[in-house]
Amino acid sequence: MMRGPAGEVEIKAGILYQGIAVAVLHFNPLSGDVLPLGINTHTYQSNIQIQAIKTRLSNVIENLQIIPAAEFREPEASWSFPIILGDRIVAHLNVYYDGIHILQNYSANQEMIFYGQ
Repeated sequence: MMRGPAGEVEIKAGILYQGIAVAVLHFNPLSGDVLPLGINTHTYQSNIQIQAIKTRLSNVIENLQIIPAAEFREPEASWSFPIILGDRIVAHLNVYYDGIHILQNYSANQEMIFYGQ
């Protein structure tokens, strides 16, 4: 949990692969539900406890699916696969052009280091 530039509450969880954050899930600070990618709540207080989100997180992770369609992102030379929860895109997983290596989410890793895992 952290505060955004305007003071809004942000609740995030990293999806880790071999100890490195490869994607980020965003949560609604009022309900604890996973937010669709790109949706921000602009909420300045939270009604949900972090422990409640941590408790539900394993169930959320089990229900994530990767759509077998990708967009090529030239700057990183990678393929971007949408990750869905139900019928909503909630994150993207980036795979290097060789189809073998998963790319880390640099900003998520920096936040993980700064705020602690």
